[in-house]
Amino acid sequence: MKKYLTLFLLFLGVFGYAQDVKNIEITLESGDVKTTNWINLKETPTFQKPFLTVDSISGQKIKIKDIKSYKGYDQNGYYRQLQKIDLNQKGRFRFTELMFRKDSTEAVKIYYNKNTFALEAETGNKTYFQYQLKNKEIKKLTYKNINQDFIDLNYKSESLDKAKQIKILQYTSMAIATGLLGYYIIDNEAPYKGSFMKNDFAFYTAGVFFVLPFALEKIKKDKLIDALKNYK
Repeated sequence: MKKYLTLFLLFLGVFGYAQDVKNIEITLESGDVKTTNWINLKETPTFQKPFLTVDSISGQKIKIKDIKSYKGYDQNGYYRQLQKIDLNQKGRFRFTELMFRKDSTEAVKIYYNKNTFALEAETGNKTYFQYQLKNKEIKKLTYKNINQDFIDLNYKSESLDKAKQIKILQYTSMAIATGLLGYYIIDNEAPYKGSFMKNDFAFYTAGVFFVLPFALEKIKKDKLIDALKNYK
């Protein structure tokens, strides 16, 4: 009984230590260094400058302009690395965050590269998905790139096949939308005479087929990521 109690207490000690490990190192413009195991980046907050929340959702907020860089594993197991470029003008800078999924296999690394900018009156961000297979070149996450890599490795992937089907559906949808819109325009030769809204069905159906490829993009991207994660 004493043996099991000792093991239990040892487990609690290790677990408690794991909870207290500060995995992220934040270097401030002042030169000070802060460590934490929880961060949340707000690239485009409403009516505020971009900021980083640390320690918890209600924790300290640090403005990005006051941060030089940070790196480390966050609370969700992502490797996070931020670097900021000062544009040598008051209030103007750019920053980029790289996110790396910790649970990727050693053969495959999947990157979530957020190119974010913040200029005095405008803020924006765009996420780029990239991957690295067997420590070779880092490439953009596209069906074409992954398919070529898998062909070179003589590897078959069910998830990649599904991504291909979605890609075909996207092209087909765009072709149908273009055809319907062309038919609609021809069927309304003189919109200035009040006939622009004739044959509404073709117009709205074309709109649905135009939107569909964009709605399918995330599903396709998820299948591409699954294909990489399942690679062995």
